[in-house]
Amino acid sequence: MNSKRIRAILAPAATAALVLASSVAAVTAAAPAQALENGVARTPPMGWNSWNTFGCNISESLIKQMADAIVNSGLRD
Repeated sequence: MNSKRIRAILAPAATAALVLASSVAAVTAAAPAQALENGVARTPPMGWNSWNTFGCNISESLIKQMADAIVNSGLRD
């Protein structure tokens, strides 16, 4: 193989390796997240998030059904 053909094959691979290496370096060099010391959201919020499932289509009976399902599945405790 001649040198031009070898360079044509290796150049894209070398570029991809360089981009990947710089991306990994950028991710590992990032500073950790900072939080306020006010006691809020020290753990992820837990509970029932109806918006993701029901949107605006919610009613009192639906809330009661979901509460019963939570209790019956043992998630209340």
